Amino acid sequence: MASGEARSYMRKDGFIGIYQTIPDMIKQHSENANFVAQIYFDWQTQTKESLKYSTINDRSKDFARGLIKLGIGKGDVVGIGADNIPEWMFATVGVQMCGAIPLNFVVQRTDGKDVQDIMTVAGDACKAVIIPTGKDDVNVSVVEQLFSFGPGKGQVNSEVLPSVKWAILMSLQHTHDKMLTMTDVMTKDEVTLPLVDPDDVAGLFMTSGTTGSSKLVSHSHSNLLMVGAQFQIIYGPGNNRPFNDRSFCWLGGYPHWEFFTGETRTLIKNVSLIPSMSKYLKVVSEAMKDNHCNTMFTVVPFLQEVLRQDSAPFNIHTVVAGGQPVPSIVASLVGKVCERFVSGYGMTEFGFASLKETTHSSKFADYEAGFPLPGIEIKVADPGQNLTSRNEDGEIWVRPQLHVLGYWNDEGKTNQMLSKSGWCRTDDVGMMTENGSLFAKGRISDSMVKIGPRFVSVASIECMLKNHVDISDVVVFSYIDKMQYHCVCCAVKTKGDGLSKSVLDEYLLDKEHRTEANFLQKLELPRSYVFLEDFPRTFSGKINRKKVAEMCKEILLKED
Repeated sequence: MASGEARSYMRKDGFIGIYQTIPDMIKQHSENANFVAQIYFDWQTQTKESLKYSTINDRSKDFARGLIKLGIGKGDVVGIGADNIPEWMFATVGVQMCGAIPLNFVVQRTDGKDVQDIMTVAGDACKAVIIPTGKDDVNVSVVEQLFSFGPGKGQVNSEVLPSVKWAILMSLQHTHDKMLTMTDVMTKDEVTLPLVDPDDVAGLFMTSGTTGSSKLVSHSHSNLLMVGAQFQIIYGPGNNRPFNDRSFCWLGGYPHWEFFTGETRTLIKNVSLIPSMSKYLKVVSEAMKDNHCNTMFTVVPFLQEVLRQDSAPFNIHTVVAGGQPVPSIVASLVGKVCERFVSGYGMTEFGFASLKETTHSSKFADYEAGFPLPGIEIKVADPGQNLTSRNEDGEIWVRPQLHVLGYWNDEGKTNQMLSKSGWCRTDDVGMMTENGSLFAKGRISDSMVKIGPRFVSVASIECMLKNHVDISDVVVFSYIDKMQYHCVCCAVKTKGDGLSKSVLDEYLLDKEHRTEANFLQKLELPRSYVFLEDFPRTFSGKINRKKVAEMCKEILLKED
């Protein structure tokens, strides 16, 4: 960078959040007996259930007393399976009230290997597991595979998870001959609850694991409430009635906004059982209309489905997209289903860092992430950690206002991510424009693939292909064929017919106004395209790039 050039750094002063614990905030909101925290829309019965803050406070306190009687207390870790139901709220807040730490996890495998892996990361502090029943009680069999049951109801033993002593079913209605239910644990006996501090760890959150195994991110009570304050800024001023059915176990779906504001959020019950995206869109539209929602937080794949509709399925004030780089075509929702569109950029490690908001679809560019939230510093640096010039790609670094605690039981990875001066390495490639707007293009490990001695820009190819009218999603990956030749290949999820390698190659060349020869000076035409009906996704809704690449490589090896 030449002397005098504008550098890629920006900040926004200010303080948001509150120095308080989650249980204390819930108690405060519960003083008004009519305050509703959440409305659960049951798509199967077309009914809804309101959950009041006073109910959360009372049920959670009963559960906390029972946990203490089981010997679970300050500093212990309790694994809590993901399910957007009221019982999850009672379990999570109850664990916090007794001074223990909720570990949020997702059950995806019937053999329980994923549960075993993530609870192993938690280490010897993990004393209990609370698990939802799952469809047809499938999760009960997961517990039965991981543990053998002891002499007392709910007592368990395991060679692979020796510190875990209790298994509890996340239910108030079900019964089980060997496992405890939450009703079994709840008690109104006189039990002294410990003092909980705003700086105590309030939750462990899995990273998305899009390119490998998940890590556990620690967050304090004050951190989570600060993320709730960030959501309030992103939703915008006024009386917000948001729809957000992202999983409670994902930082983007965690109920921090409700805890911070004392307001009401709408979500869908048993969302994982909805059979198709088209049915999901219909259910979401019905839920938002029924509960007068004016704001929604969601992910790009859902918004792409909205754009495919001939008529607007809903009409609200604000749509917020997060969790992955946002292509510009999604902003065309403005004027069709919303008045204001927001792209939020952040990470599980520190919450939101920046936002780009627009009321004009033409004023949003591919992967634009906008400007910092209050109390946030952002910079873009080269591999030597020197600030890049404006409009120059580098790695995005963020220094947040909240106290970053890092990864549970992993000092090595924490030190790789967090500098001594408080800067968080994101592993995201991005740039900062002359006016200071941040562009977040995706993971460095995803955005460049090595082809022999060269590095090829994945983000550039994906960005161009995603704008094709007949393409829903794209994953570009490197592939070594049987001749040991390194090449770029592309997985394509289509939404139309007539796509082929020649059609897409021609589209890429035309998009860049290049010939094949000079196109290769900057990018690389994919050697092969693999057309898939759908892409596997992680628990947070992101494309599981690793699994997509593995699927495609199996197909390509058979074709070679």
